[in-house]
Amino acid sequence: MNLITSDLNMEKLLLSFILYKDKFTASAVSKIEDPDTFYDDKCKTIFMQIKQYFTRYSVIPTCEVLEDIFASVYKHKESEYEEMRMFIKQLYAVKIKEEEFQYILDKLLYFFLSRKLLENLGAGINSATDIQKAHEDIEKSVLSVTKAMKSDHFRKLEMHECLPERLAYYDNKINLPKGIASGIDQLDALTGGWRPGELVVLLASPGSGKSTLLLNFAENANKRSRVNVGFASLEMPYEDEMERYHALITGIDYSKIRNRLLTTDERTTFLKRMCLRAIERTEWPAFKEWFAQQDLTGIVDYNAMVEIMKGQFQMRKEKFFFFDIPRNCTPKILEMEIKAVLAQQDCPIFVIDHLNVMQPSIRTKDHWMDLGLMANQLKGIARDYRITILTAAQLGDVKTGEKITTDNVKYARKIAEEADYVIGFKVTEEDKLLNRIRLEMTKHRHTQEGIISVKQMFSQMKIGNYKEVEGD
Repeated sequence: MNLITSDLNMEKLLLSFILYKDKFTASAVSKIEDPDTFYDDKCKTIFMQIKQYFTRYSVIPTCEVLEDIFASVYKHKESEYEEMRMFIKQLYAVKIKEEEFQYILDKLLYFFLSRKLLENLGAGINSATDIQKAHEDIEKSVLSVTKAMKSDHFRKLEMHECLPERLAYYDNKINLPKGIASGIDQLDALTGGWRPGELVVLLASPGSGKSTLLLNFAENANKRSRVNVGFASLEMPYEDEMERYHALITGIDYSKIRNRLLTTDERTTFLKRMCLRAIERTEWPAFKEWFAQQDLTGIVDYNAMVEIMKGQFQMRKEKFFFFDIPRNCTPKILEMEIKAVLAQQDCPIFVIDHLNVMQPSIRTKDHWMDLGLMANQLKGIARDYRITILTAAQLGDVKTGEKITTDNVKYARKIAEEADYVIGFKVTEEDKLLNRIRLEMTKHRHTQEGIISVKQMFSQMKIGNYKEVEGD
């Protein structure tokens, strides 16, 4: 029963849709026949009140009306009423993306029917007096739920019916949804940026710079697209990943940071650039003037500086979360971590470094099948939670001059089959001389092929747009 329950975020989001527009309310009220579709008691109670009000008056209750309804329900329970009132206000404050409604409704109905199936199976097994009857009860339960899943509860798309909606969507040139920036302009032009539900896999041989490229993608998403980012480092210890990140942000040589060989000037530079990273760009001139007046001799209390900065400067709201997760973790553990973050704030992109150091929830006899199953699970997480997942996998042997294909994925071609984008690269001697990496779009579900040159500055853990040079 614990394997399939529901998703509180989805339940809250569906209620926000229902309270947003009549057409969503009518659709949900007609399709949700059983209030137990909502697993959370609070969501279930609110839905029942909305359904009753909408059925009676044919309009959506306003926030004030709902508050009045629950003021009566919790007449002598002030603390419970206050909790419900705050919950209702949160539902009205959610930003709505109308195209997501049907998916969320379908998903919650699927969760509900799955719970019913498990309950029926459990009851049938516990009450069975003989094997034959138990088999018949189980078969009956499976057939009834399967039939329900194929009913009108779930979306059927008729192309002629949805055409007006899609034309309006394509004609809308204002506030078009933009993908999350990778920071590589040519790559963003090809892909349109990373989108919700996508799995992106980076392919390269060990030691080529996969982790550095993933770190740059994560930082660029956080900085350029101004979104929260989650970064799970499974291969390297937390301290090593933080040292790489600090080299990327400060521009100081990674080896100096790693070996604690910073000069006094470099230490000042380190502190200044980390502080700049924490505040809004519009505050930089004022901060630089303030920073120049600070006495930085001796040991600087960075936490004390941050507290001072919070009072004087506008801090950046976008967060960069590092997960110190051990090797051999399963996709299920990652899902739990992702779910915990999403319960607190929006985080549309997660980077996982990397796939080959994970292990499947259930092992098979073949390593290639294990990796394929994990890629399938990561794609499922990306789709279910409407996030982008970036990860990496090992590239098999590719001869110089050969084009990278999905057959070159070491151990598991199924990894490439699950991904929306597979980006491979191999570093030649010429590339090393030019400080260059050439990214090959090996799998491209939404775009054309392309080879993209990027500039690598591994001493600073930085990768950026490559300026064309003679002979390139």
